This record gives sequence, C-alpha cells and structure tokens, in this order.
Amino acid sequence: MKIENKNNEEDKMMKKMLVLLLILVLVAFAAACGSEEPAPPPVEETPAATEAPTTEEPDDEDEDWLIGVSLATLELPFIIDTYEGARRGEATFGANVTIVDNLNDIAKNVSDIEDLLAAGMDALILMPVDSYAVAPVVLDVMEAGIPVIAVNRWVGGVDVDVWIGTDNVEAGTAKGEHFMTLVEDDTRVIILEGTPGAGSGIDRLAGFMSAAGDRLDILASQTANFNRVDGMTVAENLLMAHPDVEVIIAMNDEMALGAIEAAFAAGRVPGEDILITGFDGTADARAAVAEGHMLFTVYQDPEGMGFKAVEVALGILRGETFPPIIRFTIGFVEN
Repeated sequence: MKIENKNNEEDKMMKKMLVLLLILVLVAFAAACGSEEPAPPPVEETPAATEAPTTEEPDDEDEDWLIGVSLATLELPFIIDTYEGARRGEATFGANVTIVDNLNDIAKNVSDIEDLLAAGMDALILMPVDSYAVAPVVLDVMEAGIPVIAVNRWVGGVDVDVWIGTDNVEAGTAKGEHFMTLVEDDTRVIILEGTPGAGSGIDRLAGFMSAAGDRLDILASQTANFNRVDGMTVAENLLMAHPDVEVIIAMNDEMALGAIEAAFAAGRVPGEDILITGFDGTADARAAVAEGHMLFTVYQDPEGMGFKAVEVALGILRGETFPPIIRFTIGFVEN
C-alpha cells in the first residue's frame, strides 16, 4: 500500500510539472508573437522625371499656387514673346501667374522680386535686368524654400533650380563661325553689345569673339542696350567715326534694326555697301532678311521658353524633378 501511494503521488507531481511546462511554453510563445513588429508595406519606386512633363491637362491645385514672373523689360520683342509664352502656360495649365515688367531698371527688378516674395509667391520665374545685381534677392527667395527658374539670362553666382534658354556662348560661337564663312579675314566691323550686365549679351559676345574676333578688324565695340533707338543712335555715331566700316554686328535684332535705319540715314545701303547681322529671329528681323537689308539673324524660341518655364515651375511644386538646364536649339534665318 505504501508503494502504491508513493507511485500515485509521483504521478500527480509529474502531471503538475507537465502542465506547468506547457503553460510556460505557451506564455513564451505568446510573448514572442506579441513582440514581433508587422512587416512594412511594399514600396513602389517611381523613377524621377528627367525632362519637362508633356501633359497639358489643367490641375485644380495649380490655381492655388502663385507663380511670380519678373521680366527685364517688355519693350523688347524677344521678352514680349517670352511674356506671351508665360501667358499661354497660364491658360493651358489653369495657373495663377503674376507678371511684372522691370522696365529695364535694376532697382525695380530687385524691388519687384521682393514684392512678389511678400505677396506669398510659390515659385519665381525671372529674366533679370542685370544678372549680378539681382543675385542677393534671388538667394533670399531660394533660402525661403521657393524654387527659381531663370529664362535666357543666368543669375550671377547662383545655381537656380532650373535654367531655360539658348546656350548663348554656343549660339554666339555659332554666329561667329557662320559669319566667317560669309566674309573675308580682316573685314572691318563694329559691334553693338547688349545691356551691360545682362548674361545673354555677355555670353553672345564672348562666343562670337572666341570664334571670329582674332580674324576681324574690329573698329569699335559699344553697348546699345539691346534696344532699337539706342542701336540707331550708337550706329549713327560709329558710322561717322568709322566711315570705312563694312559690317555692323549686333548682339540682338533690335539693335540691328536700329543700325539699318542709321545706315540709310548715312547714305549707305544695308545689304549692298554695308552688311548688318542680328540675333533672336524676331518678326521684324526676318522681314529685314527677306528684304535683303539684314545679312542673317540667329533664330531662337522665346515664346516656347516662357511656356516651358511655367510648366517647369508647376512641375517642381508638384514634386517633380527636372534637369538643371533645359536648352533650346538655334537656327539661322538668311536668304
């Protein structure tokens, strides 16, 4: 009897231990399951855009963003075409675009951008009067987290988000190379330069000189501020000072058109006893080429640049990415 009781007690003890062990195992298993974090959901990677979007579907959100556009002067056909392109972008995308005319005034250019910043603009598009003078206020805009898109003219010492336009150094070089296929070495020329400080004019002249400067007899090189009136006045004075000049080389069409008027006034016949070249491919310049009064002009697409700038600004605000430089190609308009 004593042996049976002992065996029974041992059996009971064994069962308790088994139950306790099972409980410990279950508790440990439950604790382990409870401490495991759920796996993250799968992430779908979308490649970043490498060029401007092609869609032209309006987005309701676009109307809520204010895009400020600061243009050097609306007296120049090139910039007027840029303005028209921006307005087309505004209509196409249903965007909220405010455009200011800087009247070719450096101080107004800076204050206009400051006003746009105070008005709460979400993106800035600009073609500065002076590429260097505008740099500090552009830095202020960028430090405020506002994307900046420069059109045709760069901003001195500042890497804006996107620059859109013609590579004016390459374009000036192409103009010089093409010009030298039409004239002989040591041709006597005078040069009409662009507005002092304007990046496009600086680059065009540098490119032209690198290709043709050493092969020409340059009698004078003087600014005519990219406009027709100054182009005529400066050309009149230079024609009087250098009556033996054979060619007037202008860094934009407006100065070239002014030079044509000056040449006629001086008794010269453009296209016959004096040659004149332009740059931009404006409607008036193309007409002058067709009439034989302008030797050739370099064609650009400022309207397309203005449109692209609005498209890119909206894309950046939506979180899209773009290359830092979007180049437009050039061509020659000649008989």
